[in-house]
Amino acid sequence: MSTFLRAAFRHFAVILLVLCAHHNIAGAEQTTAPVVNGLSATISTPLILPRANAPFPLQVTIQWNGKILREGCLQVQVYDGNQPLCHWQSDVLALSNGERTSAIVLPPMALNRFNDAVEIRVGWNEGGTHLALATRTLVLRSDRAHALTLALCLPATTLNPDKGVLQKLSLERYAPERRDDNDKANHDNASPQQQILPSGLRTVSTRMPVDDLPDAALAWCAYDAVVIAGDNLLKIKARQVQALEQWLRAGGSCCLLPDGPMAPAVNDLLSRLALENSTVSFDRSFIAAATAPAEHLHFHCGLGRLVVAPWITDTNDSERDAAWRKDAAFLWHVRHDHAKNLNNSPAWDAAEFDKIAEGTNNRHNASQNYSSKRPFDAPTLQLFPQLIDMLWPERVEVIPFSIIVLIFGVFVLAIGPGDWWLLGKLRARRFTWLLFPTVAISCTWFTVWMSRQYLGGNDQAQHLQVIDLTTDGKTLRRNHFDLLFTGSSKTVAVDERDALWTSLGSQSSDSYNQSRYQRSGRGFNNYDSSGENVTVPLYTGNLPGQYRVEQGVAQWTPVLRRELSFSPISLPWTLPTANITRAEDVATATAVWRDAAGPLSAVFVLRSGKISEKFGDESILQRRGHQHYGFEDHNDTDHHWILPLCSHPTNGWFALSSTKSPAGGATYDDLALCDPSDPNQFLVVFAARRDDTLWVMRCLYRNDTQRPAAKPSH
Repeated sequence: MSTFLRAAFRHFAVILLVLCAHHNIAGAEQTTAPVVNGLSATISTPLILPRANAPFPLQVTIQWNGKILREGCLQVQVYDGNQPLCHWQSDVLALSNGERTSAIVLPPMALNRFNDAVEIRVGWNEGGTHLALATRTLVLRSDRAHALTLALCLPATTLNPDKGVLQKLSLERYAPERRDDNDKANHDNASPQQQILPSGLRTVSTRMPVDDLPDAALAWCAYDAVVIAGDNLLKIKARQVQALEQWLRAGGSCCLLPDGPMAPAVNDLLSRLALENSTVSFDRSFIAAATAPAEHLHFHCGLGRLVVAPWITDTNDSERDAAWRKDAAFLWHVRHDHAKNLNNSPAWDAAEFDKIAEGTNNRHNASQNYSSKRPFDAPTLQLFPQLIDMLWPERVEVIPFSIIVLIFGVFVLAIGPGDWWLLGKLRARRFTWLLFPTVAISCTWFTVWMSRQYLGGNDQAQHLQVIDLTTDGKTLRRNHFDLLFTGSSKTVAVDERDALWTSLGSQSSDSYNQSRYQRSGRGFNNYDSSGENVTVPLYTGNLPGQYRVEQGVAQWTPVLRRELSFSPISLPWTLPTANITRAEDVATATAVWRDAAGPLSAVFVLRSGKISEKFGDESILQRRGHQHYGFEDHNDTDHHWILPLCSHPTNGWFALSSTKSPAGGATYDDLALCDPSDPNQFLVVFAARRDDTLWVMRCLYRNDTQRPAAKPSH
């Protein structure tokens, strides 16, 4: 009887979940606030929240019951307790009688704890008057609560996607059995929130109708991977496919499950990838015949990956289990050595899997730039102090300690023996209380004047451009870091277009406990980048399209900021990437470029997780003329920030996966390109300084394909 009741309850829960998903077309939960001055608002969020430290999609519907036209700005604020995380407002909107729905993309937010409950506040600003319309409490996923977010765009008739697609593509399904594991069948039938094995692996899904698929490439950064299946491949629009392809080439992951005709834009994409992946042999007739492929296909798409497989008609089909295992390993960028083990057996070998998990303890991580406490947690890559040191302006210095001691000594002598002797000599000791404030004010003024001489009164900025290229020099993605150092307290405004902007200096203090650093006579002592001297940025406009960011910055406070873009950029030099086919070609191919780039240039070759070759002046990656922070051996480039920026050591989630799709948040772990365990690939890094910018240009080569980094679509 108890078994019957458990089975009945399980089926009831599944039916209830399906009804909720179909009732809210976008798969969202809604919260409505009372009417305020004729205005009311509804907040809609996904049932499964997107990944941590990535763009956050939101829908707000405003209801105005009135006869006049109202003009104002929609405002969204996100709070973690009393700590503001995000401020966003729209451009000026005109409300007429009825409803108006706004699809909003909030910028990436960094959270403190494992699962953080935040409060979303929606308001309306009209003529300086703020009206609070709605409030919603959500539990967002923090950086350390690592779970893979899979966006599912499935046919409407698919009632239980978790039983099919999610089950086939979840890495935790292939983890070895444990005595303390839940029963495997219970795991397969559980909801995504319940599918947590002691291995620490977890995959969650969110349903998306085809009309809600992003038509901006950067909006796809909210997800680790996406699955588009069935007739949705026919309904998808050309601009959505273009955005998807741009995100794929920048490092995203996608799985297509056709079962019939597809949209022309999808057919064109597959045809291009078939030409670019010339070593992938398959029957291409399904593209023209508008049928499902007869096999599972894997394509490298720039830095990303695309899987094409037949639509799942039978969830119990065991004949294709081996193919689905390969799909999961390919889609999630599983390291080359671990993927081979998974491809050859129905599950990871227990001893091999334990070896992977034990590799997450950071024991072999020479750079010590990561922190991770549990197997497969998302590690925190600490590069803030290194980038601050490297980008620190040469003309900015803190007053030397000797001058501080000298000023203090003069002040003590002036108000002590000097006051006594001079006023005694003049028989005017009654003027002691006049001389003392005069000396104090004079010393204070002199100290401030000296500070301005050393720190400067003008704003200064240094830039780091990390650009990932194809073999023919086309831009795949661009990460722009800049260090801003203002001569006075002010509000700094930045205009952005087709980019994700994030302030790294305003990240929560918990993420920066490892980022306190000392500057030996040349900078701030124990500077803590917890954001106390930097306000939460205000975003105005349409993210990630065109918007403005305003941020208050205190005087002489270094602020590090990041901008992620997939748009092409003009480079100062023509790189010889097309002349390189093997790592041995780098020395000859780059000699001419180094002559053109000048003495402040260098080239690095990364293979097997190490820098195998380096040419030129590698000191340009360090703070010019000063001791670099954090490393005992500053001439050992293997310990430099450039290595963890390009290739993850064995730690946390990256003990299993080599890379992750771009996120654009206040982290650095989505910047790595290469798999240190794959002997078929190598990375060439071109670095050069020009004026106040350090250019770092990277090109990934794969020996198993003729064109490893495909051309981006424009």
